[in-house]
Formats: sequence, C-alpha cells, structure tokens
Amino acid sequence: MAIKKAVRTEDRKKLDTTLIKAGVRPEMLKTEVRLTRSTSNVNRADLDEKIRRKAYEIFLRNGRQHGNDLAHWFEAEKQVKAVVR
Repeated sequence: MAIKKAVRTEDRKKLDTTLIKAGVRPEMLKTEVRLTRSTSNVNRADLDEKIRRKAYEIFLRNGRQHGNDLAHWFEAEKQVKAVVR
C-alpha cells in the first residue's frame, strides 16, 4: 500500500512539474476540479469531443509546439465548460 501511495505521489509531482513548465498555475487546477464536478449531466462523449477540438485549436494557435498537451487540454476544458454552463 505504501508503495502504491509513493508511486501516486511521484506521478503527481511529475505532473505538477510538467504543468508548471507549461504555464498552468496551481489555482487553475483547482478550478478544473470544480468544473469537472459541475458538468456531470452533460453528455460526456460530446463534451470530450468539444474539448479535444478546442485543445487542437490551442495547439495550432501556439505554433504547433509539442510537449504542452496537458496545458492545452486543461485550457480547452476550461473554455468549453465555461460555455456549457
């Protein structure tokens, strides 16, 4: 059990480091959790498709720079869910 928690902690630290390098601030992540919880009634497949398309638009707008996929996804998710509300 302790190993499992340690792995999760290490994975979380790596993810946090990656997001910070990509320009995602910690307070943005807290917002994402709230947004995810509030959209449980929306058809998830449609929502994921809209987020995927928006993330791709952000990727293109940022000059097709690879390595920022999580930041693009979180930004797209925030934008799409703001419209859904």
